[in-house]
Amino acid sequence: MAEEKREATAAIGEAPKPAAEEPKPERKPWWRRFRPNLAISAFAMSLTLTLINAYYAVRGANIVVLPPEQILLYRDGEGDKAVLSLAMQLNMINSASSNYGDVMLDASIQPKAGGPEFRYSSLVHPVFADTAATSGQCAFGSRCLSLPGLFMIELPDDLVSLPGGGAKQIFLSFPAASWNCVGKADQCAAYGTFDKALQAMGTHPLDTKLTIRFHSDGHRDIRCGGGPINTAYLAKVGWLAVPCQQVKVSGARII
Repeated sequence: MAEEKREATAAIGEAPKPAAEEPKPERKPWWRRFRPNLAISAFAMSLTLTLINAYYAVRGANIVVLPPEQILLYRDGEGDKAVLSLAMQLNMINSASSNYGDVMLDASIQPKAGGPEFRYSSLVHPVFADTAATSGQCAFGSRCLSLPGLFMIELPDDLVSLPGGGAKQIFLSFPAASWNCVGKADQCAAYGTFDKALQAMGTHPLDTKLTIRFHSDGHRDIRCGGGPINTAYLAKVGWLAVPCQQVKVSGARII
């Protein structure tokens, strides 16, 4: 009995043994925990850049043609050999990257809706001045035309190129003459001389369409509408600037 009491007393006074702790999982460094997320982000960024580059490779050049402000009509030549020429200033921007340039292949102009078209002839540079210009002021290789208040310089033949990310301002000239005409024979014959061209233009409101064709970026149609042409003033002075009161540029690709 005494032995049992001692064992009970020893059992009561004995401190309980702590439970065995489970081993804690190994704590990974913080940079290892983010490794899968970094890999996914890098893959997504790489895929995005690949798709963007593929889009621009397919898209190529992206030519933005700004609306013109006016169209210039002037007499080119003397006497019975004189013809009516039309010139229009174009401001163009290639908003693509530097890898995607473009080139203007050709252009044509239609002075009146439903009438014939006339092909692009040359680049010109008009200089508006009160004093008459002399032949010595015409640069070598250029052809110059002097009219009251206007000195028209026809520049040497050159390729109109638009590098990616660049811009260009040009003046295109179109002789409205029968030898430069695309259309029905009777319509082209109406532009045989300067005087005939003035009659063909008449006093109707201006409704001119200019079409430009690019190597990569398709074509653009630029419409310039304005008031009636003062043919009497044009015949007397030799040139006339007609403002574009209604302008529309179409033909750009959607994507």
